[in-house]
Amino acid sequence: MIDYSVYSDRDLLLLLQDSKKKISDGAFREIYSKYSAKLYTYCKIKSYDSKEIDDVFQETWTQFYNIALKGLELSAIQAYLFTIARNIFINQYRSRKKNDVVRLDEIEYWEIADELNLEKQFSDKDLIKIIGIALKKLDEKQRESFFLRWYNNMTYKEIGEILNENEATIKMRCKRAMNKLMKILKPYVVEVKENE
Repeated sequence: MIDYSVYSDRDLLLLLQDSKKKISDGAFREIYSKYSAKLYTYCKIKSYDSKEIDDVFQETWTQFYNIALKGLELSAIQAYLFTIARNIFINQYRSRKKNDVVRLDEIEYWEIADELNLEKQFSDKDLIKIIGIALKKLDEKQRESFFLRWYNNMTYKEIGEILNENEATIKMRCKRAMNKLMKILKPYVVEVKENE
């Protein structure tokens, strides 16, 4: 049995294109297991509608699979998946003739705080709610960049590719987002440390 976890993204794409169904299926399963949770979380920060999240998640994988079988060559599958999902969301919003391309302000941030394992960092449930409120104070682009950088551990370059912006802009946006969050949360974090 092949251990697909040792392969790079580029190699997994090549294996996905293999004519042997067993090899192709194994490569896809590995790609899916590596990136599905992060992709789903990304979809959750783009929409509050669970049906829309599920639809975009599924459509992203379908588009990725179809394009990959045609000979897609890239080294960062995660960034490509996020780009597909983002474009699907944009197209859906445009088709509904809304002016806002993305509305991150409708997410329930305590769910994201939970997924970021903030409960392990801070035992105080109230602090998690405060962090959720603080995240809402970031502008839309800062929130999206923040989640891609600190939750998904993406590089500034990868985020830039997804958002179609240069690396320096993303780096500055992430720095400003973190500074703003730290400024908002500073009184609470100090309080928690003092109570320990």
